[in-house]
Amino acid sequence: MKRAFCLCLGFLCIFILATPKVVEYKNYYTGDAQKHYSPPPGCVLYIISDISNPGAITKRIEGRSEATISIAVGEDNKITWNSNFPVRAIIIQSSNGYYLHEYHQETQNGEFVPSGIDDLKYVAVVYGEPENTPVETLAPTENVHTPEPSVVPIPTDEIPVTADNRVVCVHTGAFL
Repeated sequence: MKRAFCLCLGFLCIFILATPKVVEYKNYYTGDAQKHYSPPPGCVLYIISDISNPGAITKRIEGRSEATISIAVGEDNKITWNSNFPVRAIIIQSSNGYYLHEYHQETQNGEFVPSGIDDLKYVAVVYGEPENTPVETLAPTENVHTPEPSVVPIPTDEIPVTADNRVVCVHTGAFL
């Protein structure tokens, strides 16, 4: 019984991992994404213009060896995509505006149904690693005193006997 439960749980995990991820965050914007959208620093916006509605295409990403993405547009405007590299966002451009589908984590597949897309102009892929913004550290504005290096005496095994370091012991009573 325990083995059957573990087997079922394993198949469920495989099913969940193999299912395309549904979009986590999306917005609709008017205008052309090529003119109005700026990818995060360190990321690239790659336009795939030769896609039709409905239709499917597999495209090799220029400048990246062995990087490909497959995009399929169904008759119901359902867009499904798979890639062999991590994607940060997908943009669906029509003549009036574009849908920006950003993912909180980079992903390699997804599906969504954008509403109101009757004339698909292009699909764009945003990929790459956003640059970390360096934390600015401010220099002190006041004069900072840097201590002078001090001379540390080097210990030796020999202790010279001088009048200053002799120990005097005076006994004035009984020892217990």
